[in-house]
Amino acid sequence: IAAVIWANHSLRASITAMRETLAVIHQEKGLHNVEDKVASVQEIFTLQGMEELKEAEAKYTGSNKTVKGIILAAGQGKELGNLTEKIPKTLLPLHHNTILGSIVEGMNQVNITDITVVRGFQKDMITGDQFRTVDNPDFNTTQDLYSLYLAKDNLTDAVMITYGDNAFRKHVLNSLLESDGDIKIVVDADPSSTKSHDRVICSQPYSNDFFNQDIFVNDIHHSESDAQTHGVWPGILMVEKNKIAVLKEALDILSQQPDFKKLSVVDLIQYLSQKDKVQVVYTKGGWVGVNDLEDFKEASQF
Repeated sequence: IAAVIWANHSLRASITAMRETLAVIHQEKGLHNVEDKVASVQEIFTLQGMEELKEAEAKYTGSNKTVKGIILAAGQGKELGNLTEKIPKTLLPLHHNTILGSIVEGMNQVNITDITVVRGFQKDMITGDQFRTVDNPDFNTTQDLYSLYLAKDNLTDAVMITYGDNAFRKHVLNSLLESDGDIKIVVDADPSSTKSHDRVICSQPYSNDFFNQDIFVNDIHHSESDAQTHGVWPGILMVEKNKIAVLKEALDILSQQPDFKKLSVVDLIQYLSQKDKVQVVYTKGGWVGVNDLEDFKEASQF
């Protein structure tokens, strides 16, 4: 009798969960806000003991390839006032962790464990055994592209590059890893904020055609709300190993410009989009960026 009761309630609970999940998918016409709330394919394979399918998933998702992580976290974050007077913005609390800790944890969840953090302001506070560090002594007079340039020696394999004041849900990182593109960025097609952001014009707008990956960056720039753009760049870029030489060459060429230390990763993406194809991986939410006090308050709900 006990077994029947357990089976009965498990079945009824699963029906409720399926209804709730399908309602969200139907309402939002996307999977983004349910992906982290359902069992992973890996968990299903583990429960069934299907080793052959586990290997197939690894082959499909590319989880068997080496991907490094670079986190650009040299800035102080003066726009946050007293909060960052003595600690770098990347070490601000985010739930049970810090922003930096959340980024590292997220990368680890998708098997990115070889991580480099570029630090600057209060650099001695940014330490840990989960990453190596590169220092930007000119953090106060340079932008994030210069920080990336300083980490150039770590560009030897496929790499995921992100800002040190953003955190992403696992499915956003997986979408980059699973995408077929060689140089690719995430674009949020449904940003809730009209503040200044890095905005992207793409070759096609977001749609529910989940199989269409032939969407590329036409233009990227920093501006307030712009009806001509198709979304916001959250600050994450991935380059596959076969394009690392292209990335390094771009950094070398841009480093020759007189204003190089004032350039950002946005300028790098714009340059790459003119020389090569930069694929767009659309998302709707699934990330948080901390650029001011309002963002910091909203991040507590992430």
